[in-house]
Amino acid sequence: MNQLRRSLPDGSVEHRWSPEEESTARKLSWTSNSTASANYANYRVLRTGTGLCVRPALGKRLIGLILIALSVLFAPLAIVVFSMLLGTEGSRWPGVALGLLFVAVFFITGLRSLFARDAFTFDLHTRRFYSGNRPPKDLRRSGSSCGALSDIAGIQILSRWISRSSTARKPVATSHAGWCSYQLNLVLKDGSRIRLLDHGNEKQLRHDASLIARTLRIEIWERAPDSV
Repeated sequence: MNQLRRSLPDGSVEHRWSPEEESTARKLSWTSNSTASANYANYRVLRTGTGLCVRPALGKRLIGLILIALSVLFAPLAIVVFSMLLGTEGSRWPGVALGLLFVAVFFITGLRSLFARDAFTFDLHTRRFYSGNRPPKDLRRSGSSCGALSDIAGIQILSRWISRSSTARKPVATSHAGWCSYQLNLVLKDGSRIRLLDHGNEKQLRHDASLIARTLRIEIWERAPDSV
């Protein structure tokens, strides 16, 4: 297990393993469980009155506002272009309908980004974690996205290259070719993982990981540099 680096809440590095920790670490996967990522910090961890939450960042809301503005601004142009391409002499409605549908996709995507809700919550009062900003009504049907804080073994940091042209990994990130994405996972004692954050802002993600570790008094697990 010497390939893993475990950072304690105070920032120090721990090398000793308890039997329970070693059992969890051996079950832990180090493969990304995400298929998409943003090259900016779209979510961040913030303190609340009851604990912590993973909340949409300002950048995500600004992009949503931009998409809404662009969809409204270019709606007439889209309608004209599609009606010219798909319309017939007898009717322009097929092109108009497709143009409206094209605009609606961007408008709805913008609305979802602008009014996105909290993605995850750590409630220190009830000593539970759950997906979203409200606890599920039926805990038995909530799946692995809800549980007790005592079930958490640590948090995991992964990194992978996101290519603009392919899915191949690259050793060095360059802005024109893609970006390096960093993923933060909640690790449970049974070795299962819950994805919390996935974006390209390493500094912000490590700050958020440190905030979770200090608040919940858990470890940060990641691959040691010489184990790649």
